[in-house]
Amino acid sequence: MRAMDARRPRQFPHLLVVAGAALAARLLYFIELRSFPLFHSPTADTLKYLGRANEILGGQWLGEGVYFHSSPVYGYLLALGLGSGVSSPLDMSAVVWFQLLVSAATAVLTWAVGRELGGPRAGLVAGLVYALSPGAVFYDGALLADFLLPMTVASVALVVARGPPSPSRLFCVGAVIGFGSLARPNLLVFLAPVLVWARGSSGGSMRSMLGLVAGVSLFVLPVTARNALVGGDLVLISSNGGVNLFIGNGPDATGAFAAPPFWASALEARSTAAAEAAVGHDMTPSEVSRFYAGEAFGWIAGHPQAYLGLVARRMWLFISAYEVPNHMDLNYFSRHSLVLRGLPARWALVLPTAAAGLVWSYRRERRHTLLLLMCAVYAGSIIGLFFVTGRYRFPIMPILAIWTGLGVCAWRHIDARRRLAGAVVAGLVGVGAWATPPPEVVVSEAYSLMHLAGVHQRQGDHRAEIAALEAALEVQAPHERRGYLLNNLGIARMMTGDIDGALDASARALALAPDNAETLQNHVMMMVKAGASREALPLVEARISDAPGDAQLWFLRGRLLRETQELDSAVSALRQSISLGGGARAWFQLALCHEAAEDWTRAERAWQQGLLEQPDHPQAGERLQAIQNRR
Repeated sequence: MRAMDARRPRQFPHLLVVAGAALAARLLYFIELRSFPLFHSPTADTLKYLGRANEILGGQWLGEGVYFHSSPVYGYLLALGLGSGVSSPLDMSAVVWFQLLVSAATAVLTWAVGRELGGPRAGLVAGLVYALSPGAVFYDGALLADFLLPMTVASVALVVARGPPSPSRLFCVGAVIGFGSLARPNLLVFLAPVLVWARGSSGGSMRSMLGLVAGVSLFVLPVTARNALVGGDLVLISSNGGVNLFIGNGPDATGAFAAPPFWASALEARSTAAAEAAVGHDMTPSEVSRFYAGEAFGWIAGHPQAYLGLVARRMWLFISAYEVPNHMDLNYFSRHSLVLRGLPARWALVLPTAAAGLVWSYRRERRHTLLLLMCAVYAGSIIGLFFVTGRYRFPIMPILAIWTGLGVCAWRHIDARRRLAGAVVAGLVGVGAWATPPPEVVVSEAYSLMHLAGVHQRQGDHRAEIAALEAALEVQAPHERRGYLLNNLGIARMMTGDIDGALDASARALALAPDNAETLQNHVMMMVKAGASREALPLVEARISDAPGDAQLWFLRGRLLRETQELDSAVSALRQSISLGGGARAWFQLALCHEAAEDWTRAERAWQQGLLEQPDHPQAGERLQAIQNRR
């Protein structure tokens, strides 16, 4: 009791230091980057979660279908934080601040675990490592559910550190893991080490297991029931597990996230369509997930050597100093943030130190064993089954911080041989961490610059968009992205009135992707703006000879012929487009041709047909009304 009392006076100052450091780092980061366009800009999964938040604010509490993306709960958190809906990117400042406060609280939890296991100094070091981690500031502040994951890990570690297993303590652990799994379902792998820790529970093994199951079920079962009720399919949390297995294991897998290019902008819809095309019938989300899991495990079984090579690469990426981007790039943000560059507790420094700390401080007791197993099963699930990104590996940072604190404090009390063993382990891990990563997983700065250009485009700042696109082209974007960048650069230049610059960019884009219909259309429309409709006709007609069944090409031909006043030929081309499924815009162009020929009856009919397919087109409605008023 006296020993505990002696420690109490030292707890509060250490708590203030850790909490103060965590809050200061996060406040400075927020102030520094709050005006940086990418800081508040939602991309990829964030857009899905924001859409779900707006649905909730609109009264759709349960949503539609089975959850595909990993976090069913994050949409509700966004809705709670946004309150009045998403009207501008800056509305998300409150959400970012809430996440950063949770991140600071995680540093405090990490301090508490270190103090419980190793005393005040160990707690102080552990808390400061997490508080001053650039990854913690960056990933916890991103508009994704990832900020809940380190908090989950630290909370489980704290419950375990506070005492031996009991039914009530196991219920708390199960509830924490269950809630965390709603942010990322693979946190359920923590149940395995918890079961090891729970052996010999004082409350009886069955009673303890019931407590654990009840805790997990408290959060997971409502989501499972919701999927069955709303989506009509039995899915535990989300249905993307099989797709992620397939992305991580196959002939084109790189060890990082590398989905097939045609899936990139619509992962759920396009992966489902590909699976259904392969089997020849419609599939439920769980069937799609099982299909891709079967494909992944089939590849593993058929290519064991390639799989082992992939596992080795993922292990390398897991310990690497390089932060593999996914959605947002810590490497790029660090170039714009003094705070991120200045924070010392980087992954590549903490991981070797934590490895040494584990060797120096490990004791064969349940609490230490549980932390070790939690790290092992989580890292194993990523390295063995999925793929590595910076934000996917980061949730174990609280445990690494704890081992760092324990190791620092154990150094004085261990023999020379154990010190040497820890130093050797740290050296080996450090060599792997600082080795140059495989070039195919290194993401060009162009990745972030493309997102930046998209933000400027949505804001209507086309000159800033042009600057970002030109910068992206200068940093050696991959070949398949150069056409995309040039295409967007042409459109941005056209919006500023630089027609010659727009034509130059779109011509270069077309040279890189001559078969891309969208690129051709953009180039043709720019030629129309430049008064070169007649010169654009041969480009379209050459493509029609190669693809006579393409409705888009016939539409372009009709549009160009209308511009050159060859109305009969334009009508013929547009009718061909309509017969091939050209849709409302082909009808609208046909109506304009008939108006130019003063054939008002046919023009009225064409406007009406187009409005049947696109009834909310305002100009078409006005033109139809003007014709009807002539009578």
